[in-house]
Amino acid sequence: MLEVSIIPILNDNYVFIIHNQTQAVVVDPGDPTPVLDFLRSKKLNLVAIFITHHHPDHIGGIASILQNYNAPVYCSLYDKKRIPQATRHLKEGDSLEYLDTTFDVLDIKGHTLGHIAYYSEANHWLFSGDTVFSLGCGRLFEGSHQEMWDSLQKIKNLPKDTLIYFTHEYTLTNLKFCKSLDTQTNWTQIESDLTKKRTDGFPTTPTKLDLELQYNLFLKANTPEDFKIVRQRKDQFNG
Repeated sequence: MLEVSIIPILNDNYVFIIHNQTQAVVVDPGDPTPVLDFLRSKKLNLVAIFITHHHPDHIGGIASILQNYNAPVYCSLYDKKRIPQATRHLKEGDSLEYLDTTFDVLDIKGHTLGHIAYYSEANHWLFSGDTVFSLGCGRLFEGSHQEMWDSLQKIKNLPKDTLIYFTHEYTLTNLKFCKSLDTQTNWTQIESDLTKKRTDGFPTTPTKLDLELQYNLFLKANTPEDFKIVRQRKDQFNG
């Protein structure tokens, strides 16, 4: 039985550990200690590390983990020189076979130019890094608004029951922004659900794509120009 365990790290990051009873794949290990503790407690053999992009809070744990496990590290071809520990480099259209599951690689640049995602069609799982969040999307540190909008269209076209595993707990702040900009939507139910999750100590990741298509203003933007307006307003939001 394959499952995804969610490991909180740093201030608001999450690491994802995809595993069965004996083997594991780690996604974006920004901090090694909680990852190593989990692997040891579950007696799991690490068989691969998947990296979505080069930012330190996503790769900071690689070196220490590799001191304890011999596993390949995957990242985008664009990030080949930016993630020196990576041993294999990917582009859109590539696929990986681990844990009896295929993970397809999507190029979702925008947040960074080397940002990729890992999609399991069989499980309807998307590991999206910092490209899309619940009710939000990543800042544009390197890519253009057009590139980010194009990336979001790829995500929008996935099956609506896709579970999006995003890596930052920004959801309640994103909710405040969406409510401030969209006063026509009834936010009562989703606000209650998300607030209860956080109050009870649970993460808001993963989120379902069909929920995001209803409420996420970045995914609801119909043109690159509309998306640019929403993104710029979020950049200036102080709520």
